[in-house]
Amino acid sequence: MEYVFGTQDDIEIVKTKGREHTSLTGFQQVVREFPDSKITDSFRVVRKLDSTEDAAGNCYDRYEIDRHNRIIDKTGPVAEREAQNRADIDFIAMETGIELDS
Repeated sequence: MEYVFGTQDDIEIVKTKGREHTSLTGFQQVVREFPDSKITDSFRVVRKLDSTEDAAGNCYDRYEIDRHNRIIDKTGPVAEREAQNRADIDFIAMETGIELDS
């Protein structure tokens, strides 16, 4: 399922795209993971605005939402780079016979 957040006139909306129609109600949370980050969108569905389909069989649903909060977490890649740097330093120290302070 794909989620696209935006605005229409004076309201905030989320549009879903998938193989089937959705029936979102109440509070929702969508977590999407990318190579460099994790994005968490939390929101409350106010009402369903419409549902459509295209010739390829994709289903689209639009909802009015409020209380939308987005958190972008980029700490995962930083922690991975730090662990790799530590492993590289440990390897070089072992190869050269240098003792490191922990």
